[in-house]
Amino acid sequence: MTGHEATGRHDVVIVGCHLTTSLLAAILARYGVRVAVIKTADDGIRPAGETTVPYTAELFFLLGDRYDIPELSSLGTFDELPRWLRGTCGVKRNLGFLYHREAAAHDPAQSLQFVVPGEHAEWHLYRPDVDEYAAAVAGRYGATSYQTAAAPGGVTVGTRGVSVRLTDGRVVEAEYLVDGSGDATVLAEGLPRLDPAAARHRGRLLYAQLTGVREFESIVPLARYRKARSWTEGTLLHAFDGGWVQVAPFGNHADSANPRWSVAASFDPARFPVADRRPDDDFGHVIRRFPELRLQFADAVQERPWVRYEQWPARAARCHGPRWFLFDRSAVRHDLLLSRDLTMSLEMLHATAAGLLAVARAGDWAGDGMAAAASFQLGLFDWHDRFVAAGRTATEGFALWNAYLRSWLLWSILSALSLKRARMDGAGGAGPERWSAVEQFDQAEYWYPVPAGLPEFMRATISGFEAVRAGASPDVEADRVYRRLRRERFVPPLFAFGDPSARYYQFSRARRLRMLLWTKTVAPSDFRRLLTADNVTAVAASHQPAAAGARRER
Repeated sequence: MTGHEATGRHDVVIVGCHLTTSLLAAILARYGVRVAVIKTADDGIRPAGETTVPYTAELFFLLGDRYDIPELSSLGTFDELPRWLRGTCGVKRNLGFLYHREAAAHDPAQSLQFVVPGEHAEWHLYRPDVDEYAAAVAGRYGATSYQTAAAPGGVTVGTRGVSVRLTDGRVVEAEYLVDGSGDATVLAEGLPRLDPAAARHRGRLLYAQLTGVREFESIVPLARYRKARSWTEGTLLHAFDGGWVQVAPFGNHADSANPRWSVAASFDPARFPVADRRPDDDFGHVIRRFPELRLQFADAVQERPWVRYEQWPARAARCHGPRWFLFDRSAVRHDLLLSRDLTMSLEMLHATAAGLLAVARAGDWAGDGMAAAASFQLGLFDWHDRFVAAGRTATEGFALWNAYLRSWLLWSILSALSLKRARMDGAGGAGPERWSAVEQFDQAEYWYPVPAGLPEFMRATISGFEAVRAGASPDVEADRVYRRLRRERFVPPLFAFGDPSARYYQFSRARRLRMLLWTKTVAPSDFRRLLTADNVTAVAASHQPAAAGARRER
């Protein structure tokens, strides 16, 4: 890690060294806050988000523009990454979804694929190197880093300050603690722990990095999927009743030197009880029920061994108090489905950075200045928890799963466009209020302006899936979703969202022209600013300094 070790009292000490804690340190240091980052033994072990979607990219662009750190913007575009980092990370040109039934051959009619528009450059994050890069960025902006980890039970919060004891016996002192480690062994006495009972969604998470995974198109010929592109060019999600397996290759482009595949599985513990199996046997026991999954992993070799977490979704009852704040993985943890883990972490980073900078300006470290950011974190979790629980219900059959995915895609597209518009307005504005549109943290998941009708649509959709979980008909609810998609005025004609047979989504030139015509004629007024040419096609310009791409010698 770059940076330096220093003596003296810090303003903020951050426990946990990974992507979001390091980026938080970079932002604070950029504005003169004396900040230190301390790693823990758990940092490189815990599973974390490794895939992006256009909305994730917009969050990186927002953070870069809002806090004037070009390296953050560069993380939103694969092509702008340092060359060495591109060499270990994967590209993401599409999102593929294949639905499977036990003991049956996969039916190509039960598939979807969303192709990432050409103006975007999504990617798969190889977290060991991405986390290292983020730590280097924090060091460049003046954050202090400690090479020695925090000792178990070494964090203390007092009325006059906080301290962190390291494993070598040294003690780091500060005015304020941010714990983003997710490691309960170092958490200060009396601070809330993560509670699985607070989550609606129930999931057992398994994670590994493998080599020897077969490309799915070598198992089922791509021609059988009509308009689909190579599944290996993006993230592939296998779904079945009670679970899903996400597969993300790091070696899927010509410049890659990383043959690993990230594999994350989430199983309903009631549907697939664990018994006494090892994690690798647990994974194999489930996927052997599905012929093509069994073939895809038949020759796989563990490079990063399987880890398993029972009752993975969890959140703390509180995440702030006098002189302390639980951030990201110490406050909440959830499923890796649909890039939401990484995306939600960046949303929390945005709110936490804004809150801490305000606290630092006021100098009131023992006050209640982080209440809004704390409430925002918990509100995001609660919405995401309902959304993922609805996804688990949707896996009961393809019709409902199909309806769920296109609802998510609509929400994701409109959220990305809305955030881009608000970001561009803020970047082009002046005065202290220019970023107010992207700091409506009391609105939880809608913390920036979105088209009228979108929140109501998503609430109705999620409520419908909850009704299915309680016994309502899956087919009836799927039909309701399609009818809403056909009826709502805010649903753009970008794709045939309301047609269950339209399962391949590519943003073609014809669709762009159709969108432009719709925007200029019948689109609701609040869409007109979202769907301007610059907002639909523009991406953040690169400002990355050349030196930021230099890799630390190992």
